[in-house]
Amino acid sequence: MHLHFLPRRRIPGGFTLIELLVVGATLAVLAGLLLPALGKTRTQTHGMVCLNNGQQLVSGWRLYTADNNDTLVRTAGLDSLVPTHNVNKVYPLNQWAMGTMDNIGQGATNTQLLKDSLLYKYVGALPAYRCPADRSGFLGQVMKLYEGATVPRVRSMSMNAWLNPINPWGADSTRFTNFRKIGGILRPSETFVTIDENPASINDGWLICDPGSSNWIDVPATYHDNASVISFADGHIEIKRWRDPSITALTASIGAIPKDDKVDLRWLQARSTYGSKGPP
Repeated sequence: MHLHFLPRRRIPGGFTLIELLVVGATLAVLAGLLLPALGKTRTQTHGMVCLNNGQQLVSGWRLYTADNNDTLVRTAGLDSLVPTHNVNKVYPLNQWAMGTMDNIGQGATNTQLLKDSLLYKYVGALPAYRCPADRSGFLGQVMKLYEGATVPRVRSMSMNAWLNPINPWGADSTRFTNFRKIGGILRPSETFVTIDENPASINDGWLICDPGSSNWIDVPATYHDNASVISFADGHIEIKRWRDPSITALTASIGAIPKDDKVDLRWLQARSTYGSKGPP
C-alpha cells in the first residue's frame, strides 16, 4: 500500500510592511469618517436629553405655581445663599435650587441640599438639573471647568433672576419687572425660565441678564454646538444658537463684553424681563 501525502503549504510568517501600511491607512480613513459622525451623534443625544431636562424643570415650575396660589417659586442670588443642608429641613431662605456651584463645600456636590430645595418635589429627578454635556466639577478641592473632574457638580441649569427673587437684582430692580405670579407674566412665550449656564459663571441659582446693562452679567452655556437649551414660562423649550464670540469661547466668564454688536445679549434681555410699566 502506498501512502500519498499532500505537500505542506507554507504559512506566511506575518504581514509585510506594505500590507501593514495599507491596513493602517484604511483604519485612519475609517476613523476620519466615523469619529465626526459619532461626535455629532453624541452632541445630538446630549441635546435631546437636555431638552427633556428643561421640560421636566419647567413642568415642575408650573406645577409649583398651581399648588401655591399662582405664586412663582422663589429665586435668589448669593446674598441669600443657603450653603449646607439642614437635617431638620428648616430653610428660611429656601428657593428653587439652594447652594452655589462654585464651591465644593457650599452645595456644588450636595445632592441632599438640592433635594431639599423648593422645586425638587415637583421635578423628582436629580439628572434634570444637569446637562449631560457638562464636564465641570472638582478634582479634590480644585475646580475643573472643562476636563479632568472626578466629582461632578449637581447643577448646570440656572433660573431667570427676574422670577420672584428674594432680593431683587441690583439698582435696576425698580426699572424692570420682577415677576411674582405666573399670571403677571404678560409675555409667557417670550419670558425664559431656565437655561444652561456657562461652567465659568455658574454659582447661585440665578442667571442674571439685565436689560439695563451693556455687557453680559452671567453667561449662557454653549454645550450643544454653541447652543443652549432654554425653557419658557408658557412651558415650551427652545435650543438657542449663540453667535457672540465672547460667550462661545472657552474663556467666557462673568461680565463678558459682547463682540457681535450686542445681538445675542439683546435677544436674551428681551426674554428676561421688561420695563416696570409693562412690555413695549
